[in-house]
Amino acid sequence: MGEQLQGLDIATLLVVHQMVALISTVVILAGAIHAKGRFGLWFWFGSFATTAFFQLLRDNGPTSESPGTAVLMGQYGVLLNATFIALAVKSYLGKPLRWHLISAITLCTAVSLWLLSRFVPESALSLALTLAVAAALTAVALSDLLQAYRRERGFALGFGTFLIALLLGRLFLRGLIAITSADDGTALAVNSTALLIFIAALVMQGFAILMLVNDDLQKKMLALAEYDELTGLLNRRGMANRFKRLLDRARRDGAPQINLAIIDMDHFKTINDRFGHAAGDQVLIELAKRLQTLVRPNDLCVRLGGEEFAVFWTGVPADMAAAMAERIRLAISIRPFQTREGLLRCTISIGLCQMKPVESLDDFIDRADQALYVAKEGGRNKVVVLPA
Repeated sequence: MGEQLQGLDIATLLVVHQMVALISTVVILAGAIHAKGRFGLWFWFGSFATTAFFQLLRDNGPTSESPGTAVLMGQYGVLLNATFIALAVKSYLGKPLRWHLISAITLCTAVSLWLLSRFVPESALSLALTLAVAAALTAVALSDLLQAYRRERGFALGFGTFLIALLLGRLFLRGLIAITSADDGTALAVNSTALLIFIAALVMQGFAILMLVNDDLQKKMLALAEYDELTGLLNRRGMANRFKRLLDRARRDGAPQINLAIIDMDHFKTINDRFGHAAGDQVLIELAKRLQTLVRPNDLCVRLGGEEFAVFWTGVPADMAAAMAERIRLAISIRPFQTREGLLRCTISIGLCQMKPVESLDDFIDRADQALYVAKEGGRNKVVVLPA
């Protein structure tokens, strides 16, 4: 096995590594331009670009004839690559970049490396500093991705987390190479193996970025499919998916009481016929906004369709749910709606019931609809509670 490792042509592997880095840089640049920098692609581009540029500068540029300068260029490449990866992960996850702090750390480290190259040549201290800072920045990215993975799961996040862990391991491997470089034969074998790992890591990094972007796009498409375009509230599909989580959380927290209020705008057809659909849409949008301010963050607010809405409350008894429904009815009736046709005074009818221990979502909604029908038949602008 050792002879096979020593037989690897390092010069060829370096060229392969450069070509993979350059191709990946061009591909990510094209993606960043097309996506207008979303998904942290500008930072991912920066990580590939620094890898390609500094390796090219170190091995083929004017610095290649100066060992000390070539080493410094290699250390700058490692440092900037880790910096861009930390920023890319934060940008992708939507976290605060803290780029002032990260940039300050990178700049101070770069200046320190330059000073060490000038006054303490051939010192292991510069290598240790480079690897320590790069490892710290990569560890920040790993921590961010690990938190996201624990919260959301998914193969793409899992693979991205694994990749960042692999990049962190690659930094430790570079330290191992430096330690074992005293033995030329061993150094050749380790360097050959390391270059293979670095090439594989570059390819995997490209795949990880592709999967993360695809996963994010799928989540956005799913969100669009689950939300009502006009009001921004959950639609029926989104309601079904979220209700399962709501029910699981209620049972887990020991608060299984779930109350459902079906809310219907009174005489909405008359509003459309008299003032036009544009005014009707404004009323629906405003009603949705008011409902969101009148419910708790953990409750569900849904547009079922047309002028019909639903609110799910958890952890409250039936009498309290009735009081909350009455508060909504009163808040809607006493404040007119601003539309392009002027102020319109509107009212709502509400049907309310509490979920039975063993009941499907469809049956639950049907019972609340029965209560709403009674409210409509009883003169509208009222809350009717269906007995358990």
